[in-house]
Amino acid sequence: MQKYDEPRAVIEDITPAIDCGRFPVKRVVGESICVEASVFADGHEELAVVLLHKAQEDEEWHRTPMEPLGNDTWRASFKVSQVGQYLYTVSAWVDGFETWRTRLLKRLEAGQDISVELLIGANLLERAAARADPSDADGLRDAARALRASDTAARAAVLAADSLAVELARRNSDVSGAVTLSLIHISEPTRPY
Repeated sequence: MQKYDEPRAVIEDITPAIDCGRFPVKRVVGESICVEASVFADGHEELAVVLLHKAQEDEEWHRTPMEPLGNDTWRASFKVSQVGQYLYTVSAWVDGFETWRTRLLKRLEAGQDISVELLIGANLLERAAARADPSDADGLRDAARALRASDTAARAAVLAADSLAVELARRNSDVSGAVTLSLIHISEPTRPY
């Protein structure tokens, strides 16, 4: 039996890749590398998928959110700005906040009671605030208080769609169950001729 906290996302088929990443993908400086991957999980929860990329000499990985294309395919791109090797891979996790938000909006549309859903959402936002930088934590706590104080379905819908709260929750997502493909792909840009 699978534990709840075990990673549940599966990442396959990252492209572009030459011989499963054995050889570098070639690009010209200034071009973009469009990366696609098949990403899925068991169940019906929403996924968060990011493209991790960096120049080989950089310390920090850059994170670019990937967009779903349908049929478990996700896409994002990054631009190569200098000659040298670039590394890229994909990371994914079950997104608890986005799953909650999607379910809340469906319940609102169906006219169902959402009182428990509001408490769940407030709890998710408070946990995100505990992980967040101080600059984000206040906004997350404010959104959690607003959900707890929400007395109408219409107000709850507005709060669930609040772009600031959604962005803060995404930025401070619980990535403890994240899966990152261990195979690092390489791109080798060259100068334009």
